[in-house]
Amino acid sequence: MFAHVTIRWAGLATLFGCFVAYLFFRRDMKENGYVRAISQEVFLGIVVFGLLGGRIGWYIANGFDHISRFFLFFDDGFEPLMAIYFVMLFVFFYVRKNFMSFRRTLDCIIPHFLLAAAISRIPYMFSDWRNILIVGVDMLGYILLEVLYRNYFYDKHRGDRAALALLWIGLSRFFVNIATYGRSNASLMMLLPGLVTAVGALIFYVFNRRKKMDRKPLVLFDFDGTLMDTQAMVNESYRYLFNKYRTVDDFDDRTQLEVFGADDRREIKRLFKGEDPNELTHEFRTFQANLPALGLVNTMPHALEVLMWLKKNGYTVGVVTSRPTDNCRYWIEEFDLEDYVDMVMGKEIYKKAKPAPDALRRICHALGLGHDNCVYIGDHARDVRMARRACVYAIGYVTSKENFNRITKAMPNRMIRDLRELEDILQETDHNWTYNLL
Repeated sequence: MFAHVTIRWAGLATLFGCFVAYLFFRRDMKENGYVRAISQEVFLGIVVFGLLGGRIGWYIANGFDHISRFFLFFDDGFEPLMAIYFVMLFVFFYVRKNFMSFRRTLDCIIPHFLLAAAISRIPYMFSDWRNILIVGVDMLGYILLEVLYRNYFYDKHRGDRAALALLWIGLSRFFVNIATYGRSNASLMMLLPGLVTAVGALIFYVFNRRKKMDRKPLVLFDFDGTLMDTQAMVNESYRYLFNKYRTVDDFDDRTQLEVFGADDRREIKRLFKGEDPNELTHEFRTFQANLPALGLVNTMPHALEVLMWLKKNGYTVGVVTSRPTDNCRYWIEEFDLEDYVDMVMGKEIYKKAKPAPDALRRICHALGLGHDNCVYIGDHARDVRMARRACVYAIGYVTSKENFNRITKAMPNRMIRDLRELEDILQETDHNWTYNLL
């Protein structure tokens, strides 16, 4: 009876430890711009490969005794280090397939092994003093990493948290085995995995700290007001609707700033309540298409010069726009910019309009580069908010005083008044190209 109770409580503790670790893992993944579906897929792989690796490691260490009970997970035991190795192997192949950063993903995973392991051992604390020591060491390591290192250590590199967690896990397993079994009774098979893990983690940490962050990022631009000065054309088109359905006086400076670069159908629905938004959007676009547009549209100052510099220096360049893709491509071709832009993504391709991060995630994935190394430049607060939510490096392009105030409140990584400033920014090597710089 007592054995069954022990197994039941051990199983519940393990499940609860995994659940708590998942919550913190999901928090970290969300901060790095990953959607819930990615987090769930990764976590499922962690559970499956962690169980397999842990079981294989345990049976190897015990000479394959009772191997027939391999899938009876509440019988026999697990080797945590082998579980971690299998998880890292799974993550390596998963991130390559999904254009993610291996080191950045490990930073979201490895530290929480300490928490899950500590919680799963709590039921055993009352039967063996050694488990009290192991739980205490795991919790101490977790607190040091998640409270002190996470909040008070600012010069971080990708992979640092994972390396430090592995260093702690390896050293703690090595010294705990010596403390519990004694140097004379602790076998080489007990001590070697922890020692190898600690040494490997330390070597990785040292080399990781020396590595320069000089990988070229994917460079993405907003279209209206960033690459192309279309404000006169947009204002003229809205002025036509206001003159017909409201009054021109209602189209004041504030409204002009709000609608510029935004989704036209959404703004028309907001501004012309009681009217059919589909019909007015069609009328708006038809009017705009018939304007003598070459007199109302031009490239932003130095846009062509900067695009040429990016192409010459091997950067991949994309455009994310609230316009339909074909319309944006028309203007890019009209001004001979097509040779400098690798991809255009218009509003009919992504599901949710700015500031939702869907557009950035989709174009990064479509280009096969992911968003872990990406810069986005836009002239509106909604552009900055979109970049922040996708966790890409956000640059606000300031073109007016009103624009400056709104962008400042959105908190970009950097602000520029001239597109040529981008050339100097992209040559910096002291941070990663993400919003949180990791």
